[in-house]
Amino acid sequence: LSLLADRTELGPDAQAEVTGAQNAASHLLTVINDLLDLSQISQGRFSLNAQVIQLQDAIRDTHRALESLAHQMGLEYRLEMAPDVPTWVKVDPDRLAQILINLLGNAIKFTLNGRILLQVCVTQADSKQAHLKFDVIDNGIGIEADQLERVFEPFFQSHHLPLRAHDESLKGNGLGLAISKGLATAMGGELTVTSTLGEGSRFSLMVPMPRAVGDSSQLEARAQPLEV
Repeated sequence: LSLLADRTELGPDAQAEVTGAQNAASHLLTVINDLLDLSQISQGRFSLNAQVIQLQDAIRDTHRALESLAHQMGLEYRLEMAPDVPTWVKVDPDRLAQILINLLGNAIKFTLNGRILLQVCVTQADSKQAHLKFDVIDNGIGIEADQLERVFEPFFQSHHLPLRAHDESLKGNGLGLAISKGLATAMGGELTVTSTLGEGSRFSLMVPMPRAVGDSSQLEARAQPLEV
């Protein structure tokens, strides 16, 4: 499809059809990857790739990934990070980002007007480890009380129609929260939710992260102005 999309002789109608096929293929690939993740998690065969990372920058980059989408939807989109969030930790950055993007994406999907807030703080810490808490807060459609216990079940989707149901690009497959829950557990943490129908939701991810010593040259490089 990518090769076909590069063909200059294609007319506008053909280009539109190729683009539609690419979008469909991308969605199917996401579903397949989600199913594989869920299968590995449920069978206890899931492994993490912990790395030493600059946590504050990783959080900012992950939050920024959905900033454009939130602004397109006319939503206020903010990040609040406590000053004592450690600089260097050891964690699987891809899986941490996967959870946060799932939570932020859901918040955008179910908020028609209002704000999406990611709050990051340290709940407990010592010289070896810090317990991080990530709260994704929205004032969107909310979740019915009798459905709160089921939101982390695979394939479960609320009976409430999403406020942006007309946008095909925002439709999910009911696997994101189940996978995020499993990833949080695999990381030694937990994922919980509180919500009020019609007022919004708060998803809270708690993850312990070993402190690490990073490469100071990376920080120095970030501080240096770019030469053109």
